[in-house]
Amino acid sequence: MPPEGCSGVLPALLLGVNVLAFTFLLAALALRAPMIGALQSLLTSLVLLLNGSFLPLAFYPDWLAAVARLLPTTLGIEAVSEILFDGRTLAECWTGGTLPWLVVHTAALITVSGLVFVRNHRRALREPS
Repeated sequence: MPPEGCSGVLPALLLGVNVLAFTFLLAALALRAPMIGALQSLLTSLVLLLNGSFLPLAFYPDWLAAVARLLPTTLGIEAVSEILFDGRTLAECWTGGTLPWLVVHTAALITVSGLVFVRNHRRALREPS
């Protein structure tokens, strides 16, 4: 059982890894997309507006909250908020489903980012522009 003040460390670390994986995905897309700056601004703004850091997901319509949970960082923000502000424990976050989905989402984002990078890197080496 972690000490009282350390419960938020695991979700915060997973949130950090999620952010890095999202950044890696944008870097992988930059290998092939000529307008990556506009795409990066659009995606980052969308994630920031919908991930629950400015407005809790409870205030969104159900369909928008479901879409927002698919975006990077949303589940991490939700897990950290549950622990820090609602006083939930890691076990409660795990049984509530937030923490397992965060782990799955982070692993999936790392995998997709790696695959996109490998694919785009190989294409860039074959077809230099």
